[in-house]
Amino acid sequence: MFELSPVGGGAWTETVLYSFAGGTDGANPWSGVIMDQSGNLYGTTGNGGSNEAQAGTVFELSQSGGNWTEQVIYDKFQPGYAGVTMDAAGNLFGATFEAVYELSPNGSGGWTPTVIHSLAGVPKDGEDEWSAPVLDPAGNLYGTTLYGGASNYGAVYKLSPGKKGKWTEKLLYSFKNNGKDGLVPYAAVVLDAAGNIYGTTTAGGKTGDGTVFELEAPVGKGSYKEKILWNFNVTDGYSPEGSLILDSAGHLYGTTIFGGSGGTLAGVAFEVNPSAAATNTTLTSSPNPSTSGEMVTFTAVVDPAPPDGETIAFMEGTTQLGTSPLTSGSASFMTSALPVGASKVTAVYADDLNFGPSTSNTVKQVVK
Repeated sequence: MFELSPVGGGAWTETVLYSFAGGTDGANPWSGVIMDQSGNLYGTTGNGGSNEAQAGTVFELSQSGGNWTEQVIYDKFQPGYAGVTMDAAGNLFGATFEAVYELSPNGSGGWTPTVIHSLAGVPKDGEDEWSAPVLDPAGNLYGTTLYGGASNYGAVYKLSPGKKGKWTEKLLYSFKNNGKDGLVPYAAVVLDAAGNIYGTTTAGGKTGDGTVFELEAPVGKGSYKEKILWNFNVTDGYSPEGSLILDSAGHLYGTTIFGGSGGTLAGVAFEVNPSAAATNTTLTSSPNPSTSGEMVTFTAVVDPAPPDGETIAFMEGTTQLGTSPLTSGSASFMTSALPVGASKVTAVYADDLNFGPSTSNTVKQVVK
């Protein structure tokens, strides 16, 4: 466990707060930590502890006089790799591969464990949780599982507290077996003020490289609807495993463990705007028909208009005929090299942070 502190001039200094010994104190802390109002830190280790399998611990780090002391507060649940979250009353919530649990202070310096939900797996429940559940203001917990759900490709769940400490689970979304909506959600979700849920999948999507998704909150008694905000394609990263961060403008930030434009494919940091404007691209050509060797002008119009200078690609199937910059939402491309016959041409606007991608209608350009 370490702390990084700014020392001025853009420099930082590192302080090691605690070094795990690999025994009963735990080993291999996999996830992040949280801090309570008193400055104590809480987290989990993937291994170590006093349980027979040495399958991990839940720990607390407390500061006194500038020194930090570690205390294992529970190690019988085999907490695995998911972190913990804390409610306003100081209760901790976490997850194992098979269950979601609560640790409550007992008033004597100890903690009382409770399994609040056992994950039953396919087809009506999730299975294998690797990230900490997330609390909403009403005290509901949300999380993801790698597997389980209707198709065994992962799920998003909600746990709601009830009377006498009983919790009720509802699967909000099961990822489908075609993979187009994403597969194997690894990281925790984030929630916005309207109750929409955002997360990532490590695989699936259009290219199989993972997605950023949104579950739109239902109106009334409706159900959550999934919307893919981004499909990764190696060059912009693939396999996002870390949790997203949501800023005040509604933009999402995250990382991937692989991919990128460099030769190492060692991962990227990315930003996604869920409120990017949808665009519509329209393509026309003139003259049409034309004669062999005659100059043909293709004109693409993108509505609403993205910033000047962004590029339109003019495509015949998978072959790029050329590119042209946008000016006031319009871009033109001229060519006299089209072969005799009919060429099917489209115009493609890629996207930017504030404007979504779109592909135009297909123009059948006839050359005589």
